[in-house]
Amino acid sequence: EQDRIAYNMPSAYRFKGLLDIKALEASFNSLIERHEILRTIFISVEGEPRQKVLPAAACQFQLGYLEAMGEEDLQELVKVELAGSFSLDQWPLLKAGVIRTGEGEHILVFNMHHIISDGWSTEVMTDELVRLYQSKQNGQEAGLAPLAIQYKDYAHWQNRQLQEGRFAASASYWQSQFSGEIPVLDLPLDYKRGLIKTFKGNSISASLGAELSRDIQQLGQAEGMSVFMILLSLLKILLYRYTGQEDMVIGTAVAGRSQKSLESQLGFYVNTLAFRTVVNG
Repeated sequence: EQDRIAYNMPSAYRFKGLLDIKALEASFNSLIERHEILRTIFISVEGEPRQKVLPAAACQFQLGYLEAMGEEDLQELVKVELAGSFSLDQWPLLKAGVIRTGEGEHILVFNMHHIISDGWSTEVMTDELVRLYQSKQNGQEAGLAPLAIQYKDYAHWQNRQLQEGRFAASASYWQSQFSGEIPVLDLPLDYKRGLIKTFKGNSISASLGAELSRDIQQLGQAEGMSVFMILLSLLKILLYRYTGQEDMVIGTAVAGRSQKSLESQLGFYVNTLAFRTVVNG
């Protein structure tokens, strides 16, 4: 079951003040009509995966509405709303519900499968949903620019690039980076790694502070490096001090939106890159 929900993307948003449920539901439907990926399912044709975009008229989204009777009840309702897995060949691959927690207070619980979204998409989606909601309340146009392309156009372009050999030089570079024996980072762990993957991970956040952040940005400007490059270098130095390994590989996510036309798109554009670095004196 954990494997089946590993790629779910749950989130929750708190609303304060009067909430127009009908306007919010209509906003979701406008968003689904605007972005084909939100009404896309994934089917198999002769053993090959294919996207199937459903017509907007066949994808009328409905918001669930529940009322919480205290904090414990709220926690349970949120769990219920976020529970379960998605079947990729069945629409929708997103679900949402509103939980009333008090007078003028609601929580929107939202979940979607990673195959139709990523972190960047979540920000775009939230922004557009708010603008659509406000426009429906005010009886005005949301002012969202028409989308020049849809996700299927990007997928078609990417496949064409592969077929035409446009990535041959890049593939050769990366294959040379990972020729020979691939190093495995030997971190001194405080617990033995389990034999079975459980997905019971965690994340830790830290703030660098304004002065240090400014210093890092100035260093980047002086050396022609991005903040990401500096922080990744620092992380590798830290890992070198823990392990003593001079050859290491770090995996990181990249947005995958190298064209301006992709910045306002919803969909799975994120990719994972492995960076191999030799640390020496």
